[in-house]
Amino acid sequence: MYSDLYLKSKVKPSLILITTAILGVTLFAVTLIQLKPTTSIRASKIILKRHEVVNRLAQQASIYWQTDAAETGWVVYGDAPENLVNTALDDRDLEMKRNKVKNHFVTLQNLTSGKTYYYKIISPSGLISQNTGAPFSFKTVKNPISSSVKPAYGKVLLSNGSPSENTLVFLKYKSGYPLATITKVTGEWLIPLQYVVDQKTGELVGFNQKDALAIEIFNDEAMSKIDALLSRVNPLPQSVVLGKDYNFSEQNDVLAATTSSSFYTRDQVEIYLPKEGAIIPGTMPLVKGSSFPGIPMKLEINSLPIFSTTVTPDQKGEWKLTNPLFLGPGKYVLTIRVIDSSKKEIVKKRNFSIAKSGEQVLGDATESANLVTPTIVPTEAPTVALTTPTKVATTASILTPTTPVTGISNYTFLMGSIAFLIIGAAVMIIF
Repeated sequence: MYSDLYLKSKVKPSLILITTAILGVTLFAVTLIQLKPTTSIRASKIILKRHEVVNRLAQQASIYWQTDAAETGWVVYGDAPENLVNTALDDRDLEMKRNKVKNHFVTLQNLTSGKTYYYKIISPSGLISQNTGAPFSFKTVKNPISSSVKPAYGKVLLSNGSPSENTLVFLKYKSGYPLATITKVTGEWLIPLQYVVDQKTGELVGFNQKDALAIEIFNDEAMSKIDALLSRVNPLPQSVVLGKDYNFSEQNDVLAATTSSSFYTRDQVEIYLPKEGAIIPGTMPLVKGSSFPGIPMKLEINSLPIFSTTVTPDQKGEWKLTNPLFLGPGKYVLTIRVIDSSKKEIVKKRNFSIAKSGEQVLGDATESANLVTPTIVPTEAPTVALTTPTKVATTASILTPTTPVTGISNYTFLMGSIAFLIIGAAVMIIF
């Protein structure tokens, strides 16, 4: 009948349009799933301020680089230029916490001796490689027979006397590859010297206790440079205050024997505790600092009666008041005096207060356990690794540079899906 033909002609367009609308909704949903945020790492023309391969041993090597601004960074590496499938984080990073620093230090472990490895640096600004786009490379040394030389070690302090943690220490001896490590929470560091390998021959470097070496100690804020004899780094003669330079050379050794403090500088006379303006509970404040090793110094506190005594720093230049000292509540001034090699008097002062009984004291009033200087006496050359083991990811898929998507973009898919959705919704309302 005519009515049947009319109804059938009305149904067919509706089914087509409804089907189209359903397809549009499906495409819209699929597109939303595909629109997950992805990180695309592009090639970069960044010029590093400094870049070195250090600790080049048989089974490990460390990559150091310096950037203009503090940022995160890590390394992808492998045994072929097109096979950078391994990932290594900064030695101070955790998998879920990446630190922003200017000085980056990554250790590659479990390497094969005498083999060439390739690597690129990952930065928030892009993928850092050679100017040609090729990865950087280095070759591990063959397994040398270790020597019996003692390790170099010491301690680094900040200007306020607290330990300098996570500070880089670089050591360069003769023609050997540079060695490096990072200070511990106590500010202490240790670099084994039994594997110093010549950069040209690949053989162990010969040792002489009268040879000079150079040490750099630095973080993102300050640097200390040290010139020393090999015989004077086991340990260094005194703790290093970051930002100050030191010279423990042969010439200074001779001067030290004749004029005592001649190779020590005025800046090495410091009061660590009490801190300036500290309010200390109790009646026995802890008093300590640094000065010229073995040179007596006078210490005074303007109490009633005046407290006065003589203190002699140890061989590291550190001193501590051990005499009984009882002070009542009030404000005090600590004064230390020492004569340098030019017969001039060096005077340092420190203001502090003793709190009244029951008075609440905010902040650090007593010495932190980290300020205690432990004694380090290695009996033999250690065989430990130079640095704290780096956590190496088992897969590098989430860190490997991705290739940008080409062809139809996600934006085109999204716009098309929305159009289908609108058409389908309109048809369903009409019919």
